[in-house]
Amino acid sequence: MEYLFNFDQQIVFEFASVQPFGNRNNRTAQEDQYAFGLRYQKPLDEKWIIRADAIFALLENADDLFGIRFEVRRKF
Repeated sequence: MEYLFNFDQQIVFEFASVQPFGNRNNRTAQEDQYAFGLRYQKPLDEKWIIRADAIFALLENADDLFGIRFEVRRKF
């Protein structure tokens, strides 16, 4: 899902899921997994953009994951 503010700012929300099946010995993902992501992006001027991301992942029978990222980009 994406939302644009007057086409100069952006918010993106993402959801993902893994539902493994088959023989447990032959698969990388052992259990169900769910993840959520959120991104905010805004241009500072014609060449510079700031972007911030956050993710949260729920893993069955394992520790949950959380991460954030911030970047400043320059367009060439």
